[in-house]
Amino acid sequence: MILKHAKIQQKKFVVLESKIEINNTEEKKTTNILPFDLNFEILIPSGDSRTIRVILEITVNSERSYDEFVIYTRTGAEYHFTEELSKESKEYHALLSGSALPCLINQTRLYLKTMTSYFPIGEYILPMIDMRDLLKQKSREQIIEQESQTEYRKRKNSNTWHWRQNCSKYPKTNYTTISSKPSSGKLCKECEAKSDK
Repeated sequence: MILKHAKIQQKKFVVLESKIEINNTEEKKTTNILPFDLNFEILIPSGDSRTIRVILEITVNSERSYDEFVIYTRTGAEYHFTEELSKESKEYHALLSGSALPCLINQTRLYLKTMTSYFPIGEYILPMIDMRDLLKQKSREQIIEQESQTEYRKRKNSNTWHWRQNCSKYPKTNYTTISSKPSSGKLCKECEAKSDK
């Protein structure tokens, strides 16, 4: 077989922070069925459109509900895209969510397995994750966060809310402002159209 290189390549993997302990010193084998939480962020260094960094944060058994491992780890990876790949393309986003993120999760899984393999209760293996569900949840979080950071304005004598500064009717004087999506009044059609782009 002649192998073709992917349009995304990993350049670095780092463990940024890690803390692993046992909640109870009693020697027993781990069940590996522990509650865990995972969060990630994607960073694009300024001036370099071909590079992305993914930061992953995992907490395991943070409430100490089980007499087993308590884990906190932060890992990161840097990836480079080939020149011909457009940042606006579906392929770029597919590689980001389908290759870069799963690759970092798997490397972190291997790191945790290796680091816990010498513990008296046995190694911890991070469960497989439903990537579609994870990405849906992240997308919802980003929408909620974006909406909570958006300033809505309407003229004092108007019933229409605006939130895009490049809207031709965006109020610059004599306006009322709120910091969350309005529950009454109308949303500006021009602002909505600009949001879809």
